[in-house]
Amino acid sequence: MYVDVVLPGIWWHPLTYAVSEPVEAGCRVVVPMGPRHGKRVGFVLATKENIEDEADYEIKEIIKVLDQTSVLSWELWSLSEWVSRQYLCSQGEILKLMCPSSITKGCEVTNISPSPQKPAHSFYSEECIYEIDDEERYKRYIDTIENVGSGLILFPEEAVAKSFWDRLPKEIQERALLWPSGGGKKPSMPG
Repeated sequence: MYVDVVLPGIWWHPLTYAVSEPVEAGCRVVVPMGPRHGKRVGFVLATKENIEDEADYEIKEIIKVLDQTSVLSWELWSLSEWVSRQYLCSQGEILKLMCPSSITKGCEVTNISPSPQKPAHSFYSEECIYEIDDEERYKRYIDTIENVGSGLILFPEEAVAKSFWDRLPKEIQERALLWPSGGGKKPSMPG
């Protein structure tokens, strides 16, 4: 049995590894990578019984399965796929940016939702707001958050995100998160 694994980082396509038992899509696994017995944490994209074409290279086995169920909700997984297609970058790079470093480094995750699959009646929508004036654009963002109740706003630069954060009403800041692309302190990888 095999799994396709999306690695947070620069890899444009999933890498294939052997596995002894089925692993649910979205679960994190530790895989061998690079010289000198390097290890990386990746997300299972899919499980398959066999490989379509005979590989002319060695397919390595995953080192460890870290989760029994996906650590990302269906909405976040879907968003990472959409952003990678929309902005022509790898899904792994998006996962690296959108997840706290503790998730991409393989730390234990608690309170995982028991249902990471697509909900029966999704109310997900996207809105692109093009407004030249920063103040007017920020006002539209805040109006959208207040009307919908939640959302994800992506900024091209950390300084712009911080500028918007400073203008958010305190009641929204209390239930919001400003997440830097660096991800904060880097924990050690399990192994």
